[in-house]
Amino acid sequence: MERLVLADYNVDRAQEVWSKVGSPAHMPVEFIDAGDKELIASLARTHEVDLIHNAVDPVFNEAVFDAAYEVGCDYMDMAMTLSTPHATDPYNICGVKLGDYQFERAEAWEKKGRLAFVGMGVEPGMADVFAKYAEKNLLMRSTRSMSATEPTSRCEDMSSLPISPSGPPSKSA
Repeated sequence: MERLVLADYNVDRAQEVWSKVGSPAHMPVEFIDAGDKELIASLARTHEVDLIHNAVDPVFNEAVFDAAYEVGCDYMDMAMTLSTPHATDPYNICGVKLGDYQFERAEAWEKKGRLAFVGMGVEPGMADVFAKYAEKNLLMRSTRSMSATEPTSRCEDMSSLPISPSGPPSKSA
């Protein structure tokens, strides 16, 4: 990686992150308004970026996505464009579904020779993190020992887990 542009609406917060990672010269800090497609495109051109990684609230996805397409760089976000209900009959007719805005433009991105990775954050990632945490920290805390031939996620006695509907175990337990 030659350069990583750290851009945020709150430049002080971006500056703090930059300082925490050692103030690298290859990581300029910039102001960005994620709702301003032209500003995003201008910043991307200024720094000659080849990928825009969008980590803002999904309400801004269309502007950031469109700016990346306009500039001709690849794109990645953590949550797809949002759903919107049908304008006149939302209870009977489907409106715009999650990600439709981006998926409808897939062919144009392909023709341009660019990649758009959408929904790469919470949807697949967090579930994997939570599952691994549960396997490692919760499911293996059974009071009985397990043989090497048994699945690692099986527990006979769930009462030994450190969580319950009534909250964490008391200090006297």
